[in-house]
Amino acid sequence: MVEMIGRLPDVNHPDMFQLPLNADNVVLETLGQRFRADLKTLSLADAEEAAPGADKSGDALRTLLAPVVAQLGPVAEQLAEPPMPSAPTAGGGAKFPDPVEVYLYSELGLLGGLVRRVKRTFAQAKAVVDGAALPDEALRAVSPALAAFAPPMAWADAVPGASADSLASFLAALARKARRCAEWHRLHTGGGAALLSSRLNLTELLRPFAFLNALRQFTARKAGVSLATLSLVGGVAGASQASRAAASVMLDGASLQLQGAIFDGKQLTVVENTTPSAVSFADLSVGWVPTAAAGAAASGIATIPLYGAGDRELRIMELAVPTGASQPDDWTIRGTAAFLAGPE
Repeated sequence: MVEMIGRLPDVNHPDMFQLPLNADNVVLETLGQRFRADLKTLSLADAEEAAPGADKSGDALRTLLAPVVAQLGPVAEQLAEPPMPSAPTAGGGAKFPDPVEVYLYSELGLLGGLVRRVKRTFAQAKAVVDGAALPDEALRAVSPALAAFAPPMAWADAVPGASADSLASFLAALARKARRCAEWHRLHTGGGAALLSSRLNLTELLRPFAFLNALRQFTARKAGVSLATLSLVGGVAGASQASRAAASVMLDGASLQLQGAIFDGKQLTVVENTTPSAVSFADLSVGWVPTAAAGAAASGIATIPLYGAGDRELRIMELAVPTGASQPDDWTIRGTAAFLAGPE
């Protein structure tokens, strides 16, 4: 036993555990993310200590908020609310409004409310810095995060795909989502099914999974079947069963990342030790098909999960991807997965 242990390498090679060769990169990035989170916690703690709640005059908050108001106040002021359309109504003999239009109307309402909240907070912060107003409890609650140039937790949680560490990145992501969601609504309500025939980027939405649920209702209504009979399927061209759906969409590969493998345009291939922890993926065909028609994956097709983010917490669906001569189970063992692109 001692002799066998002595023959083991000093550094464990990832392939020894059937892990991707770039597994070390993933570990290092994860440790880096935790380190940044710890730094943010310390920064917020310092900011809270510098802004005692007993400061009724607001002098401490004035000093604390002056830098962020000066640098990012003009950016927040330029945030534009998305135009709010008329409420969806049933048309064309239908009993209920279009589910996708209802979802987009709700999404625009949420985005508009968040934009107003951000602009109002910055306006209040500017008034405090200018000495024209006293801070209220709401401003005091978010001031440590603002002073650290980070979005308050409630803001960051409401905008997936936005950086939780950078307030500037958060404001840019919010502005982009507001613009793009308005464009989604214009395309869908303009006639001709322009939206569903486009290549869609789910990171442009606040609630991408809710959009897929709206697509489920849209499909059930179009096919005249029960929601309970439908299953979500997807994959790359030639492997996806989404072509059987009454309504399917194409997800833009630029909004997707792949971890644990490389897709060369035809099949999954192994990564090198110099490969980044996540690489760009490919366009995906996604749709809801009758569960009875969603059979098992064909030979040479691997099934990998699609997650809402790189933390792999929200599992959205399974994707069918060709594997070539390799065994499909090999990619499961390697932990291969796709996810929506991270912070913009």
